[in-house]
Amino acid sequence: MRFVYRASCVVIVLSMMTTAYADITPPGHRGVSHQLVFENSEALRSHRLVAAPIRGFGGAVEIEPGQPFRFSTKYGTRFYVVPREVEGLPDFDRELYRAWPSTKPPVTEINAVPMASRVESTITTLRLVSVDSAEPVIEIVEHIEHQSSLILELVPLAVAFVMGSCVCIYVYRKTRRSSATAATSLKKESS
Repeated sequence: MRFVYRASCVVIVLSMMTTAYADITPPGHRGVSHQLVFENSEALRSHRLVAAPIRGFGGAVEIEPGQPFRFSTKYGTRFYVVPREVEGLPDFDRELYRAWPSTKPPVTEINAVPMASRVESTITTLRLVSVDSAEPVIEIVEHIEHQSSLILELVPLAVAFVMGSCVCIYVYRKTRRSSATAATSLKKESS
């Protein structure tokens, strides 16, 4: 009975760790920015597109063609197609927005990359192709990863190499002098 209790405790702790793991950057990784941008299309000109999370407390944001915006896989960003006739952007109300066609982004958020990666940020360009009564069709047009300059990455390595070389030369000269001094004193003692 004690074994079952301990095993269930381990399972509960491990499940809690995996849930909390989504909130932090994994070891050996660093955070990056991933944004989406919609290009202008006929379907986007005839409708308004709103991005809103399905979890959390974030508000709805009207999407403007050519303007990058943040999204979240963690909080479940959804795109809602709002008719142009609706004046203003209504406050995000799940029941109200549920009446309009919606879909999730066709990409998963990239929010962390390995430390050795040169990727600094990512922008994915999307296009609203059509608006059906059930689900709008969104396609990926382009996915660009902005990378850091290789020269900027090599500068710290070059500085470390030069400093390491200086330390090695200093230690070599110091040991050579002390061994030469010891040899001179031995000669004097033996004569």
